Amino acid sequence: MTGRTETRGTLLPFVAALLAVAIACRRTLFGLLRYDDYKFTDISPYNIAVLTPNYFDNGFIRRGLGGSIMYLIDGGSAAHAGSAAAVYQLLGAVMLALPMALLLRRLMARDDRLWRWFALFMLVSPQLFWGWSREPGRSDMLICGIIAWSVLATLGGRYIMAAGLLFIGSLIHETAIIYGGPMLVALWFLAFRQGKATLAHGAGALALLFGLLVATALAQLRFGDDVTAVAATVRGARLVADNARIFDIGTYLTWGGFRAIDTSLCMAFSDRAVPWVIAACFVVLLVNCRVLFDRSLLVKGLLGFVALVPMIFMSAIAIDHGRWLMFAVANAWIAVVAVRAMGIETAQPTLRDRRISGALLAALVLMGPASAHFPSYLAEKLVPRIFTDNHPKWLQDCTPDWQATLGPPETAAQP
Repeated sequence: MTGRTETRGTLLPFVAALLAVAIACRRTLFGLLRYDDYKFTDISPYNIAVLTPNYFDNGFIRRGLGGSIMYLIDGGSAAHAGSAAAVYQLLGAVMLALPMALLLRRLMARDDRLWRWFALFMLVSPQLFWGWSREPGRSDMLICGIIAWSVLATLGGRYIMAAGLLFIGSLIHETAIIYGGPMLVALWFLAFRQGKATLAHGAGALALLFGLLVATALAQLRFGDDVTAVAATVRGARLVADNARIFDIGTYLTWGGFRAIDTSLCMAFSDRAVPWVIAACFVVLLVNCRVLFDRSLLVKGLLGFVALVPMIFMSAIAIDHGRWLMFAVANAWIAVVAVRAMGIETAQPTLRDRRISGALLAALVLMGPASAHFPSYLAEKLVPRIFTDNHPKWLQDCTPDWQATLGPPETAAQP
């Protein structure tokens, strides 16, 4: 009986992971099961547009791996129905929830009772799966999952594998490097302090990652920089004629990358609400870190490096502030669990700490889930009411010739 009970206990992290997947996919799975022709029932056309360019149609383009996965999901078609985006959402949720469950299993193996708290946080945090459920079709969970898998590789001493995973993630979105790079460096340094890693481990992994990124950038300039061809693919895949402008915006911003940073900065900081939204994200991140029991100076420094610094960087150059917060909270969760799995942090919180963390988590839940641009549902509703006389610049104001860059619409295949 004891053995059977222990076996059931070891499965609990995977039960939590299954629930997390259900939370992240709660809207898309319903649409997929309910509607035979599920298209844009609950999927943003912008997200569909971003995931349309792919290696098969457009060569070795920037962020082409996500679109290539969608292409394969849709059976070799770039005209994605919402059902393909729903499957993509499911893939991302599974790719993140599974390594999180494996990290929780490591805590169970160390007889760390806090694994239950971290599992609960994973399920109810408005800045994790609950938040990601609000905007299906993004690659964010998939990227966070790749970072989590790289952390598992790092904990196993496989630094080259960890670097390789982050490189693969960068082919989907640069956030794999911006959030995953600091995590790799930090965990290598902690292992080095423990005597479990050498300078060669860290230097080799970083040299490999840097070399692959440079080679990729050069290859993309040579083989995948035809923006008019990318635009033709996206326009031809459009399922609803009214979404033409949204699809073009998605094409331009996806292709532009760092070339479009000035446009992004212009749009962001012409909005009087943006500094306050960034400040709110900062506060929400600090609250999340407190909920995760960041009591020691080492853990505080770690979270500052792997969560706060990447979030500040992304918030400075791109306008999806809620997304950068969710990445940061995911990194914070992974980092805190990882240092406990490494045996670096072992202290159990006091009853007072538990009560404070419980109250703060309840407050976060009451504020509602994050979205792409806001740290919570409450902020999403309050900001427009507070900043009533706000006239931010739009894409055409900051870069008047942006649409001409894509080529004339008549060059595209018509839906």
